[in-house]
Amino acid sequence: EIYKKLSDTYSLRSAIEDGWLVKIRGYRVFTGTDISGVSISGGDLNKVELEAAVDSPERNKRTLDSWMKLCENRKTVVYSAGIDHACHLADEFREAGIDAEAIWGDDPLRKEKLANHRAGTTLVLVNAQLLIEGYDDPSISCIVIAAPTGSSVKFTQMCGRATRLYPGKDDCMILTM
Repeated sequence: EIYKKLSDTYSLRSAIEDGWLVKIRGYRVFTGTDISGVSISGGDLNKVELEAAVDSPERNKRTLDSWMKLCENRKTVVYSAGIDHACHLADEFREAGIDAEAIWGDDPLRKEKLANHRAGTTLVLVNAQLLIEGYDDPSISCIVIAAPTGSSVKFTQMCGRATRLYPGKDDCMILTM
């Protein structure tokens, strides 16, 4: 009501071109998952319905395989649809021999897991609605969006976790499932 007109915008593309962010290499991975039955709630896809639609062994394996093909050995944050999905994806990565952890808001080991990821001890951090905004670790060079979103703002915030400048980092990878 107060702000009727947007006075200025500064896009990701402009920030990359101006040298404030690293280049993005994006890949869309087709999984064959049907989310057409997922309703909209609060301006985004319903979290419970979305998790039921996307958390399957086949899709989780496809997520791992795509990461291994395109992003292996990159410090990664994966966005899941919920806690169960995060745990299942982290299990998938660990079964392949990759240091991975699931994390969520009231996870009792949250601080320890964040510290391990920041230090590079944990390569892949699979989060459930936690690291969307306000989290800054410029050494992250890969984002996997394993849970679709209907919000362009949320999508941009998730991608932004890997776009920060960092010594030796020329680009970042974004995988959308």
